[in-house]
Amino acid sequence: MSSADQAVSEILSFIIILGIIALGITVYAAAVLPEMEKSAEIEYDNQLSESLLSLKTGIDKLWILGGENSGTMFLPDSEMLRKAGTIQIKEGGKLSFDHENGSKTASLLFVSVNSESQNLNQNRYTLEGGAVFYDGMIFLPNRGSENNVKIICFTGEEQTLSANCPITIFYTYKSSEIFRNITNLTVSSSENQNYWKERLSKIKDITILDYEVWMEAAS
Repeated sequence: MSSADQAVSEILSFIIILGIIALGITVYAAAVLPEMEKSAEIEYDNQLSESLLSLKTGIDKLWILGGENSGTMFLPDSEMLRKAGTIQIKEGGKLSFDHENGSKTASLLFVSVNSESQNLNQNRYTLEGGAVFYDGMIFLPNRGSENNVKIICFTGEEQTLSANCPITIFYTYKSSEIFRNITNLTVSSSENQNYWKERLSKIKDITILDYEVWMEAAS
């Protein structure tokens, strides 16, 4: 083989190797990487739902224990939340009803966590009045029997934080009050109207559980 043929052969070999490397990068970027990102987002979605369920469980435990108790919930650090995510606490739907001793109006506790994923739809979990919702659908029902219900209520300033760092949610159980022989019960200004309409249709007694809730970003 002449030196010219050898040089051409080496050049062709180098081009083929570059082509194989480029093909490998293309396959990785087109098929493998999106699946890895999707898997990470699904894992985070599961962590997010578990965090909201943990918050509900912690809040439930406080009124079950009785007295003035407090607790915290830590939302884990996540690249997906940090890039495009918010956490909001505010007064949720307005609960109004008449009872044997007069009338009552209270605001349901509303906690919302939003994250925007590249491969999944935007994920949003909310906790309102003791029920957990995922994309507008009931995820975990609130406690209560057919004729009575315990509802988590909250009065306070709306608070929204950008999830650019881990967030801690603090909650304190303050008091409870029982209302009997409920009539004319409505829940207004709630995005979960269908659930509350069905859930409260046969309610006769309501226990209002008053909470203080706030959150802080990690420094």
